[in-house]
Amino acid sequence: MKKLAVLFLAIALLPCALALPPDVTAVEYGMSTCPHCLHMKEILAKMGVPYAFVDVMLSREDGEEYMRLYGMLVGDSTYYVPFTIFLVNGSAKLTVVGAAEPEQLEMLLSKALSSPGILVATVSGGNWTTRIVDNGTVVSEVERAVAARTPAAGEVRLVTPFGTPLAYAEVEVTCGNATYRAVSGADGKLQLRCRSAELTVLWWRGAPLNYTVSAEVGSSVHVPGVGRATVIVLDALGRPVPDASVNFTSRWAMLIGRTGSDGTLTADIPAGNYTLDIAKYGKKYRAPLVVVSGKDVETKAKLDLLFAVGNTGLGFSELALAAAIVLAALGAFYAHILKKKRPARSSEQLTPSVLEKSE
Repeated sequence: MKKLAVLFLAIALLPCALALPPDVTAVEYGMSTCPHCLHMKEILAKMGVPYAFVDVMLSREDGEEYMRLYGMLVGDSTYYVPFTIFLVNGSAKLTVVGAAEPEQLEMLLSKALSSPGILVATVSGGNWTTRIVDNGTVVSEVERAVAARTPAAGEVRLVTPFGTPLAYAEVEVTCGNATYRAVSGADGKLQLRCRSAELTVLWWRGAPLNYTVSAEVGSSVHVPGVGRATVIVLDALGRPVPDASVNFTSRWAMLIGRTGSDGTLTADIPAGNYTLDIAKYGKKYRAPLVVVSGKDVETKAKLDLLFAVGNTGLGFSELALAAAIVLAALGAFYAHILKKKRPARSSEQLTPSVLEKSE
């Protein structure tokens, strides 16, 4: 996919509360990892606009559809999200590039209803601009594409056994005879196209979960197969080590984190067997780690670290080596001094002994 950027649409419009026109629906193209896309979803829900969210990174077909519609309506070589198309009574009337607030959307929809074709609102150089796209072929293609996107019936929230959001999990959703894939947001929320669905949580944080459950709109789903790892990193004197790198490596993926100011890292990760690697200032720690579903496993790791000189850590091993070198040097120096003080025997002193032996 070509360059994809995130854009926040700040439109300075007169503060004026307008009622939404009837039968407004929307299709938002974005990314589940994009905060402005999540904000736009919240705005649409707050306004009571039925919408469908299309993650452009989840499938090739969705990404290509987004790029095709974006090219027809915006025509730029840089692609931005969120990219939202609004329909009124089934007719495409407004396209917004970026995340706008409710008052701004109401004003834009009001303007779009009095304009022919599709009103496109976007940002250029920090300012917002609008233009009309009234090509009949383009309008028909846009309406055909978004008509196939059924607005969501509601959302469910995926959570871990600890009640934290199961963020960015890949899920297969079955609504009746239709099956589609979706990704939960940072808040663990997932769109449903029907009131009751069967969910299969496929992957999370690089590991397979393969958990299937029935869910209703508005419910919270507790997903098993997730454990909690608490890692406490201490130096040689038992003091906390902040900003130490902590890596959890399994057969599926490597998860990377860093300790806080208290030398502790707490992470919810898929249950399983890991190799725990910790490093700071060149000092390293490695140990096996077993993470159990629904359990909090605590590990205390002690680094041979007393202090650091630049980016190099010094511990008892370095001090012991330095002490050994100093002692060796002192020993060699002392031996040299003794050798210089010891008197040498002359030939005159040796002669009498030789004579005595010859007698």
